[in-house]
Amino acid sequence: MSIFLEIQGLVEKRFSDAIRTKRGGSEFSMSTTGALERSIKSFVRDSNGFQTIILEGLWYGKLLNTTFPAPINLQSKAGSNPGSPYIEGLTMWLMNKKGMGYKRAKKTAFAIANTKAGSNSKFGGTSTTPSNPGWIDEVKKNLDEEINEIIVLRTTQTVNERVDAVLNISI
Repeated sequence: MSIFLEIQGLVEKRFSDAIRTKRGGSEFSMSTTGALERSIKSFVRDSNGFQTIILEGLWYGKLLNTTFPAPINLQSKAGSNPGSPYIEGLTMWLMNKKGMGYKRAKKTAFAIANTKAGSNSKFGGTSTTPSNPGWIDEVKKNLDEEINEIIVLRTTQTVNERVDAVLNISI
């Protein structure tokens, strides 16, 4: 296996694992629908003899890394199409994740929102989006150490194999 394929697989795995993990400082894991995790893809870019592993994912993964918990707008619009962007998003999530029909999902979304906004809420009457400040930086730091270990191990292994092949001795 190419060292780049090995490192690419490691990078994608570490970021996927981090998305599913509930981290300190946040009430929620970052994974709800799994879309962010599924969006993670990497590729190798070759430029002037240097190879760079590029990791891509949905835009809000970076937002979760750099922002503090943002208040969720639980206010409802009146009329034939009630609901805030939060209500609409929660409705869609319930439909996709729980297989609910639109009416039932909308009703459930309002019930969840009202619970979160209630005076007995652990959020003190407001709710916040999941936020994991620094999660990308944390994964990158840990990955740097793992990647360095892989490079040292593979380099040592290659040198030993070549010395053995040329000099017919093992180091």
